[in-house]
Parts: sequence; structure tokens; C-alpha cells
Amino acid sequence: MPIYWDKFSEIEVQGILYQHFLSLDYKVDWIHFIEPYKEKKLGCDLVCRKNGETVGIAVKKKPGIRDYEQVKKLAQKNYDRKLFIYLKTPSISFTEKLESIPVRLKY
Repeated sequence: MPIYWDKFSEIEVQGILYQHFLSLDYKVDWIHFIEPYKEKKLGCDLVCRKNGETVGIAVKKKPGIRDYEQVKKLAQKNYDRKLFIYLKTPSISFTEKLESIPVRLKY
């Protein structure tokens, strides 16, 4: 049975990821939930840590140009892994801007 991810809200997907990383014994800071004003500065919604590894995760329902700066910040951060998760096809203007980021993100 398929999972219709696009029916979930950003906060619901973040909650699923939060639980997933906790189940893998990561310490998880849910930035979007506990300190949303830091989300844009840190470039991510979740920061997961385990055994010296840090994973930064940004979640967007349908990325648009206004989301570019947050994703750019994520790419610039010194996380070991950077995950950009989106549920619906990004806008063309966002996709074009995303190509200008020198650091590659996994999405």
C-alpha cells in the first residue's frame, strides 16, 4: 500500500523523521518545533547527532523561491550529512536557484 507523502504537512513529516532518528539512537533537536525562530539561521528543521556525526534536515511541502535562503544555509552548514526533503515538485524558480548552490544536498 503506497504512502501518500504529499498529504502530510511539513510538521507531520518532521515528526515522523524525529521518531525515526530517535529509533536509530540519534539525539534529535527539533528546531522547527522548539525554536522556530532559529530555523532559518540554522538552515534546518531537525538536527540529529550520533557518535560524532551530525545530520541537518530541512523539510518543505512544496519549495518555492522564498525557501531558497533556508536551503542555502543548510548547504553552508558544517553538518556531516545534509538532507533536503520535499513532498511536492518545487517551483521552477526554486529549482533554478538550487542549482547555484556549490555544496550538494541529498534530496
